[in-house]
Amino acid sequence: MMKNRAMHYFLRDIDMDRISPSNGHPITSHQNKTEEPLWIVSNTGFSLNGCKPFIGTELTDLEWDENEVTIDGSDRVEELLKETLGILKQWKNQMETDFPLDKFDIILSIDYGDEDVEPSATIRFYAIRDHYRIVEINQMNLENFVQPILVECVGC
Repeated sequence: MMKNRAMHYFLRDIDMDRISPSNGHPITSHQNKTEEPLWIVSNTGFSLNGCKPFIGTELTDLEWDENEVTIDGSDRVEELLKETLGILKQWKNQMETDFPLDKFDIILSIDYGDEDVEPSATIRFYAIRDHYRIVEINQMNLENFVQPILVECVGC
């Protein structure tokens, strides 16, 4: 797991062994018209019908757009983060079990909020295709993010 310093600050007091995997955001496997696989969070209402024929790394971009889960409803960032870490564990477990030959990045970020917007935590994933990553995971790149961010690479 790679994270920037801001995320390290939030994770320092969280015992990952005490985080239980969620069960509310399972991943479903699909295929495009050329039988390339793509993975979508099953509760997003996604349908390939009506989509342009995405191929290759376009599928990665599609997954980035479709697989976003935002957790809000609390002004306590630690609570939001713990719930989102449960989703991370759920996805990681499912990816390792159901899709062991594929590589994925799971991205988790925190928005502190402001006077008009509550804090939130956002998690999403995409498959790594042709070495294409939306978020480069070297430490220097992650430090460029204003928000706390972590990247979990599954199968890498």
